[in-house]
Amino acid sequence: MSSIIEGLNPAQAKDHVQSKGAVLVNAYEDQAQYEKTRLPDAKSLADFRTGLSGAKEEEIIFYCACPDDATATRVAEEYHGRGYKNVKVLRGGFNAWNANSAERTVEAQPLGLEGDAAVERGEGIATGKTIARGGRSEGHVSGAMQGDPPGMR
Repeated sequence: MSSIIEGLNPAQAKDHVQSKGAVLVNAYEDQAQYEKTRLPDAKSLADFRTGLSGAKEEEIIFYCACPDDATATRVAEEYHGRGYKNVKVLRGGFNAWNANSAERTVEAQPLGLEGDAAVERGEGIATGKTIARGGRSEGHVSGAMQGDPPGMR
C-alpha cells in the first residue's frame, strides 16, 4: 500500500505521545472494535472528532488492527486531505504496540471479517500475550501456528 502518510514504529509513537503531546487515535468507527483494540491514552475516533481543536498542525497518530494498517491509513489520508498535515500511522498498529510493551491491553480477539479471514488463511493474530487462531481466543493459544513442529499442529 503506497501512502503519503508517515508511519511510526511503536517506540517512536510512544515517544511522540509522551514527550511531544501527539494524540493517539483508534481509527475504528465502531465502538465495539474500539473497545477491543483500545490502547492506553488512545481516543476513540468519535471522541477525537468531537474534540477537534481546529489546530491543523497538531500531531495525530492513527492506529488499527488491520492488515497493512488499512483503516488507520485511510483515516489518516482523510484528515490529511482536510488540511491536517501532521498525521501519522502507527506501523503494525494495535498488535505491534502490544508486542513491544509491558503495558498490555485487551487479550486476543480477531476483529470481525478481517480477523476471521486472517485466521482462516492460517496466519493467526498475535495480540498482547496470546495468539488467536481458529476463532476467538480466551487468553490462551488455541491452535498451532504455521512453522510449528509437525507434532504441535
